[in-house]
Amino acid sequence: MEKKDFMEIREQLNNPDEEDMTPYPIVDDTGMVNVIGDANKTEVKAGTYNMTFRVPIVNKETDEVEYKTIDKTYKNVFITPRLDPVMSEAIICLKAMLYSDTDGKIEPLSEDEAYAVFLAHSDEFIDIVHKLVAAFLKVDKELVPYMSVDCVMEISRTLFKTYPELIKSSNAFFTGLPLNLIRGL
Repeated sequence: MEKKDFMEIREQLNNPDEEDMTPYPIVDDTGMVNVIGDANKTEVKAGTYNMTFRVPIVNKETDEVEYKTIDKTYKNVFITPRLDPVMSEAIICLKAMLYSDTDGKIEPLSEDEAYAVFLAHSDEFIDIVHKLVAAFLKVDKELVPYMSVDCVMEISRTLFKTYPELIKSSNAFFTGLPLNLIRGL
């Protein structure tokens, strides 16, 4: 993943589209669930996504490993209520890497600080994004390790643009939890 890819994801996580009024739930201080946004805006945001898999194939005669590229198109993909918790958990974990807790106040890291954290924890960051995209597309567990990083990053950026309500909903939970608890998820 290049720095520009990371910075774009960071920007989307820190600043979801506030113009999008798709409803999302939050839990208030009393434990009640409230819906924020336009409750009448309930259209399904289905899309088509392309994923490339790079799968190792062992030549039985020579024991050499060759890689075969497989392209798969996922059609009519959208977020179901069962996916919400999985996707929210991944977003909360990503955000935990991009924020600091100073005297009980959660604040975003600067670009340089955030990128330094990414460089130190890039495998973890990429694994979380892989988990997010794999859950969204419902990729077979056996194929998840072979997903193309480029495709994963492109789909994640599209996902964050298409579903800003996921980030907004996750923000409500994120800001109410201590970072050390979140980082332990």
